[in-house]
Amino acid sequence: MALAKRILILTAIFSCLNGLLTGCNGSGGSAHNLADSDPEPTPAANENLCQEPVTKVLDYGRKATAGTTAGLRGAFSDVTLNPVSSTPSVVFTDTGSLTLNYGYWDGSEFKYEVVAGGVTTNFPRLVFLSSGKPLIFWANGATAVYMAARNSASTTTASAWTVTAIETVATMTTRAVEVSVNELDQVGVLYISAVGTLARFIGCSSDCDSASNYVGMGAIANSISATASATNHSADIQWCNNGSDVFKPYVVFGGTANSQIARCASATLADCALPANWQTAVITDGTVATGANQVTTKLSIANTVDAPFHVVAKTSASGIRAYAQNTGGCATGALTFSATSRQIVAGANVGNAWGKLHRDSQGRFHFVANEAQTNIRYFNQLTGDPLAAWSTVGNVETVGAAGLPAAGATRGSFVVDEGHDQLLMTYGRTAAVTPALTWANMVLAYNTCPSGGTGCLTSTLASPSNASGMVFGNAPLNSTGQIGLTTAQFPKSATIESTSDGIPAAAYVDFSVGSATTGVLKYAIRNGSSAASSWNNVTVPGPVSPQSVSLKFDHDDKPWIAYYDASSLRYFLATNTLTDGTGTWKTHQFPIGAVAAPILPGVNAVALAMSYTLGNAKPVMIVSNAGSVAKTVSTAVFNPGAENWTSVTTLDSGTAVTSKLSTDFDRAGNLVLAYYDTTNNAIRYSGSSSGGITWSSPASVITASGGMGLEIKLNPTNSRPAIAFYDRSVNLLRYRECTSDLATCHLSVNWGTLGSGVIDSTLGVSGLTAAATDGLLSLGLNFSSAGKIWLTFSRGSLSSNGSLMYSYTSQTFGGLFVTAAELHAGANAVISSPVAATPANYAVGGWSVGSSLSSTGALHSLFIGPGNYLYYSSCGE
Repeated sequence: MALAKRILILTAIFSCLNGLLTGCNGSGGSAHNLADSDPEPTPAANENLCQEPVTKVLDYGRKATAGTTAGLRGAFSDVTLNPVSSTPSVVFTDTGSLTLNYGYWDGSEFKYEVVAGGVTTNFPRLVFLSSGKPLIFWANGATAVYMAARNSASTTTASAWTVTAIETVATMTTRAVEVSVNELDQVGVLYISAVGTLARFIGCSSDCDSASNYVGMGAIANSISATASATNHSADIQWCNNGSDVFKPYVVFGGTANSQIARCASATLADCALPANWQTAVITDGTVATGANQVTTKLSIANTVDAPFHVVAKTSASGIRAYAQNTGGCATGALTFSATSRQIVAGANVGNAWGKLHRDSQGRFHFVANEAQTNIRYFNQLTGDPLAAWSTVGNVETVGAAGLPAAGATRGSFVVDEGHDQLLMTYGRTAAVTPALTWANMVLAYNTCPSGGTGCLTSTLASPSNASGMVFGNAPLNSTGQIGLTTAQFPKSATIESTSDGIPAAAYVDFSVGSATTGVLKYAIRNGSSAASSWNNVTVPGPVSPQSVSLKFDHDDKPWIAYYDASSLRYFLATNTLTDGTGTWKTHQFPIGAVAAPILPGVNAVALAMSYTLGNAKPVMIVSNAGSVAKTVSTAVFNPGAENWTSVTTLDSGTAVTSKLSTDFDRAGNLVLAYYDTTNNAIRYSGSSSGGITWSSPASVITASGGMGLEIKLNPTNSRPAIAFYDRSVNLLRYRECTSDLATCHLSVNWGTLGSGVIDSTLGVSGLTAAATDGLLSLGLNFSSAGKIWLTFSRGSLSSNGSLMYSYTSQTFGGLFVTAAELHAGANAVISSPVAATPANYAVGGWSVGSSLSSTGALHSLFIGPGNYLYYSSCGE
């Protein structure tokens, strides 16, 4: 049954991998032309469409299987069993989304949640309270130790997390966090500060899902020991059962001279925050000590009253070694070791990055550790005496040269699953390995020693680790992708529009491979008129290195996608014969030669509009060349019937570096264009009333106020343009509108504000930088047919909530914007004190935002959100 259960779990994991586009529980609908979808009634003009938004993941992406640049998932991980359900749960870092993530088995598949943003290398540990509520602890590599408490113990539904720093001390550099929970639900936390070489303790006596109940050692002068090694990776903390519901913490850690063991002598847990209540000793048998600066030191104490302690430690001279308490137990015996110890394995490389020790309910010891960057090893001792012989090495996996991250950049884990007679192990694998599904990914490994296998005994856990019949296997836990880049992002890598019947569709670049030059251009469209309808997704053939994209529909609801391809340094226009993208794709090159690659924040961008004549639409494509010495903004109109272009019109030229382009149009032949001049911190504008044949001379209409992520739209009630944009350095979202007829909107004096012109002053995006992460900033600006304005936009990791926000005008004419409200929550992306989370992390509620207000009055938004997935949100359906 145990083997069958393991196979069932792993089969379910692999099954999930085959349905990543729509999630493990969903599947894409059949492809069809959607031109006949039924429209829905238009909501009243003053209605808040987004009171009950429906949000879902549109595309999870697919983890890259080759290359060198995709972010490593699971470099740091921990796995344990939920005490209520006895099912596994994991915590892991993901450098492809710059997040800390939690996964739990819901009975049929692993479900994942983003816990916090900006966490990639910080020694997380996962424990459970007896209620089944998970707690995650980690160091931030600076001055704090954090705890995340899940708001629910449910193993069937998602939940938010509450993240708090439980200890903050100036000048610390925290690392090597270890956590243990006793049967009273008391929590002990050990961590090391590399600065000061300190081992420190944090404890909680009750209600330990609340950060306010944790007591640390306070001032940096306080510690268990001031001779802890600054290179500790795997230390340990366990509880000594003193009887009468008294539990005292024990800790072990590498030291600057030798590894050490320490215990708190007080029966009152809060007093363990006082250094005077700790006793320390060197780990040695009197002859063989560990030596200096050992990275792996693990501790075991059974839960029975006054059980003796045992230590498995890395040593400088004799590999991994087991030590045992000399006499008595942890409550009554001395803090000394037996004069006998046992070498488990020789060699310097086992446990040189991490190791973990467990003792099962039958008293058997299990130890799993890395061996250099090549292997994962398993050892066990089956008699319950760690000073007796251990079974020699069991090879969990030979990953290959540099297949595991280097020491200090990784920590794996394992748990004993006695209910299924197995070990479950987690560890991350680098981009140097060849198995496609586990490339740069975290795996869940397991073992089995089936009845009848050579050397196998009554059960897997009772069989020697080196039994010939012992079988090890593994599977990737999570092979979802990374839609957005983690640095050097391009503006407008995702765009959303609606068909004439109100069906939303998206064009976007999937950067799951992790490289700016190897993205995949995709087109997706919803299959029905309901917010809950599935989406159909296709890959647009042809692009090699797509970057900036723009989507529009023509009079027949055929999609047109403009994009820049960094491989050929050219611009292209793609279209399909069917609305849903399942017809024939044809691509047309914009009629200029190859340009030069730009340097961020300059972008070779595209924007697409439609020129209407007698009800028929022609695409109008606008491109910016920000890489060449002579920088230009150019446009041309494409004739679909003849499949040719008009002559290219150069709208703007000079040395100013341009970023995002934005354009809009109406059916009267009016087109408007805005783009950000990063050199002069100005928004430039041009307009056309001839369907894109002739344009007004571009002019800087808004200056010294930013312009990142700008969006321009025509107000249908007066044919005047409005522009919304970020002023990143001062965390403002601004709005401007032309106050004159369209013919004179190129004059800066004709641009005014609505109210103060500031829509949001708490954006928290100032941590982004022009050269690296400005491309995350985009927004959605829309007008209803009656002139009501809708904005969707990002708040970053330095704001109060890091969420995707929306705001709208309370009236159709002359009304001011209402206070911004949350459209989709961030996932604790806002860890800004004492050290800022990586500002570009994908715990933020939404980057690369776009939106479309459909003909049915529904607001459709597209964004890259928590987990670095592509999300879609619908309001008003």
